[in-house]
Amino acid sequence: MMSEYIVTYIVSHERDLAAVAKNQLEKKWSHDGKIKNYRVICDLTIGVLGLGTIGCESRFQLSLSLDNLFHLWVSDYIISVLPDTDETKGLLTLELFSVVKSGGIVFMNVGRGSVVSDNNLIAAIESGYITAAILDVFNSEPLPPDNPLWSMPQVTITPHTSAVSRAKDIANVFAENYTAWKTGKPLPDVFQLSRGY
Repeated sequence: MMSEYIVTYIVSHERDLAAVAKNQLEKKWSHDGKIKNYRVICDLTIGVLGLGTIGCESRFQLSLSLDNLFHLWVSDYIISVLPDTDETKGLLTLELFSVVKSGGIVFMNVGRGSVVSDNNLIAAIESGYITAAILDVFNSEPLPPDNPLWSMPQVTITPHTSAVSRAKDIANVFAENYTAWKTGKPLPDVFQLSRGY
């Protein structure tokens, strides 16, 4: 599900579907901007931070090569699927964002909000290092109404819904784990307290 969210919002941003919807409300036929002159996913450099189960699934859905993943700071998009650990808290700083490619990047966070402080994120947007931010996770949830991110035109906010837990998916994971355990096979996706995920 998370990989669907990622692909959906990349396509939405690249084709400026918000402008398309606005044009429809205004009964305006327009090819302006990215509506007609858009980039396609295969022409983008997409960096994924976090290569656990979710990051690898997203990489597969986007058909990214591992080579692309090591060039995060020349990426068009940086997608964080990082967990909340002592090592990742505040990992993405204004200093790191300041070395992104010329013209800025699109930053998407579907992992944990704690990887970047609101102040660093806002400063990176205001400085042009981040030209657009697609955010599903935050340091404080729900995002307080007075948070400046709500009012920034470069920001798209979703309420931590990039991947919801569905009963049938939980049952399938349980069944796979139970079968692996009964047959003596290694369990996939085992929580490791020492890693924090």
